[in-house]
Amino acid sequence: MRNFLHKFSLVAVFLLMISGAAFAQQEAMYSQYMFNGLVLNPAYAGSNEGLSAAALYRNQWVGVEGAPVTQTLSVHAPLQNNRVGLGFSVVNDEIGVTNTLSMNGIYAFRIRTESGVFSMGLQAGFTKIHADYTKVALNPQSGTDVQFNDVQNFLSFNVGNGLYYYTDKFYAGVSVPNLFRTRISGANDNSAYPGHARHYFLSTGYVFTLNENVQIKPSTIIKAAEGAPVQFDINTNVWLHNFIGLGASYRSSNALVGLVELQVSRQFRVGYAYDHPVSSLNRYTTNTHEVMLRFDLFSEGERYVSPRLF
Repeated sequence: MRNFLHKFSLVAVFLLMISGAAFAQQEAMYSQYMFNGLVLNPAYAGSNEGLSAAALYRNQWVGVEGAPVTQTLSVHAPLQNNRVGLGFSVVNDEIGVTNTLSMNGIYAFRIRTESGVFSMGLQAGFTKIHADYTKVALNPQSGTDVQFNDVQNFLSFNVGNGLYYYTDKFYAGVSVPNLFRTRISGANDNSAYPGHARHYFLSTGYVFTLNENVQIKPSTIIKAAEGAPVQFDINTNVWLHNFIGLGASYRSSNALVGLVELQVSRQFRVGYAYDHPVSSLNRYTTNTHEVMLRFDLFSEGERYVSPRLF
């Protein structure tokens, strides 16, 4: 096990090093990242051992005009005796007058070891950016500004990859959602388009079983982006009777998060996260709400012991 994790670490470092020319949109850090893994890491595909579909809605800084609103949808499943994972993801992100729509097809090659599963994932797709500058509120006394009388659309093509290892109690993953710089089609002046830093994600978690009714799962995710401070979440979830999960997170951008998860049935789960700013700037921002729905379809012959906690 130790030798395998050592090799995994070396491959992860190599993955980060080879992506020197990466290009990516500003990737969000979701509060319920542990149940939205496919959006951040393509190697997550197939890890639920059955068809899995997750939808997430995030409304950030409620009441602030132009604040981010994000919707995600991801579907994935294992194939070929669990050796392959296939899936797709859709992310729609609205910030101010800009709307970003990303769609990716996902492939993962899975290797079973004596202790767990090691997965290598690849995704490819496109991002469409729609900017409606006519919606920008201008000072009526300043007259018309021709720079705000335009609606622009940009299109870029994405390729990303990731690594993921998991057992029944542990998981760890590293990913780069976009690897290669691609030309933005539709932009008259590419130099005028605001560039986006490449992003790296590293996540890990472990499940401690206290007894048959109580499980504790600490986890963390780290996001590194060029030109920005490293951001991380530290989270602990407590699962009771395999039915309800209560959790709390601290985000390095000075936010506290409360989480509630309900395993309504074997197939269906619902989650809610509430972000509250705790920095000196909290008087200028408001709270954030995030709702997640997940549906897992298992084969009839699969023995069900407890809900998957990641």
